[in-house]
Amino acid sequence: MGSWVGGKRVQNNEKKDKKRCRSPSDSNAHSNGRGRGNGRGNQPPSREQTHPSLTQQQLQLINTIHPCKVVRIAEYGAFLEIPNQSRPGLCHKTRMSNNYLAKTEDAMKIGEIHRCKIINIKVDQGRPVIELAKCAGRGGEVFGRAGGGGGGGGGSSSSSSRNSPRTSTPTPTTTITTSPTTSPTLNARQISANITDMRTRQDIPGVLTIYADFAIHLDAIHLANIYGALAHSVKGLFDITKLKSDERFKRLFNTTVAKIQTNPNWYNTRSLSAIAQSLGKLNISDAPFFDEIVKLHGRIVKEADVQALSNVCWAFATLGQKKADALFEAIAAQHVRIVEKGSVQEVSERTSGKMAT
Repeated sequence: MGSWVGGKRVQNNEKKDKKRCRSPSDSNAHSNGRGRGNGRGNQPPSREQTHPSLTQQQLQLINTIHPCKVVRIAEYGAFLEIPNQSRPGLCHKTRMSNNYLAKTEDAMKIGEIHRCKIINIKVDQGRPVIELAKCAGRGGEVFGRAGGGGGGGGGSSSSSSRNSPRTSTPTPTTTITTSPTTSPTLNARQISANITDMRTRQDIPGVLTIYADFAIHLDAIHLANIYGALAHSVKGLFDITKLKSDERFKRLFNTTVAKIQTNPNWYNTRSLSAIAQSLGKLNISDAPFFDEIVKLHGRIVKEADVQALSNVCWAFATLGQKKADALFEAIAAQHVRIVEKGSVQEVSERTSGKMAT
C-alpha cells in the first residue's frame, strides 16, 4: 500500500515536470487553442486587429490632422465638417481644452475653423463614427484631460497582470496603438485635396486656415492652388478688402514675395504665372511681387509654356502694371513659338497685354 502511494506521488511529479518544461511553441498553441492571445506572444495588437471592421482607407485617416469647420453644437461637444468626408466628426468637450468647460461654446462656435486630429474611428450600425480632438499648438499634440472618469487601462500585457487590481493610471491621449511611422501632419496629396475641397465650397476662412496651420509643409504648387482657391471664392469689393486685412493673408502674401526675392528657383514658372493670374482676379497689384516677375522675364520666357505666358500677360494688363517693357519685349521675341502653339484666345491676351502697357 505504501509503495502504491509512493508510485502515485512519482507520477504526479512527472506531470508537473512536463508542465514546467513545456516549450514556448506549445504554450502558444495551447493559448490559441483556448482562444486566448494573438499568436504573437505579448506584442500589442495591430491597428487592423483593434479596428477589424474599418477599411484600409479609414485606418490611414487615424492620427491625421485637418482644418475642420464647426457645423453643430451639442451639450457634450461639437460636430465638425472634415474635408473630403461625407459625415462630420465629433469633438467631445474634454478634447477641446485641458481646462474644464462649462459649455461647448466656450471653446467652439458654429462656423469656426479648428485644427483637429482624428483620434479614433468606430463603426456604429454599419456607419463610421469619427472622433476628433482639437490640436494644441502647431504640432500633433491634442487637448484631453488625463484620467477622466476613473482608472483602469494601466496593466501590462503579461498574463500575470490580468488579475492585478485596477490602478488610477491616466488614460492615454489616443485610443489606439499606432506605428512609429504615423505622421501627425497631412502629406502633400492630402493638403492639395483639402485646398480643392475648400475651393469647391468657396470657404475663404478654411483656405486661410490651411495656410496658417501647414505653412511649413507647403510647396510652390500648394501656394498657387491657395491663391487660385481665394480668387475663385472671393466675390465683390467688400470681400477683397476683408481678405487684404486678414492677418493670415498678409502672412501668405509677404511670404510669397519674400520667397521670390530670396529663392526664386523655389517657384516653377507655372506656379508663378498661376499666382500672378490669381492676383489679377483679386485686383491685388502690390508692386513687389510683379517687380520680381519682371526681373525673371528671361527665365519665364525660356521655361514657361504658352498658357503660362498668357496668364502673366493677362495679369499685367488687368492690373495696369506699367514697368513691364522688358517682360513684354522678351515675350514678343517668342512670337513664332506663340503663334505656332498658342490658341487664338492666348494670342489675343498677350496682344492686349502688350497694348495695355
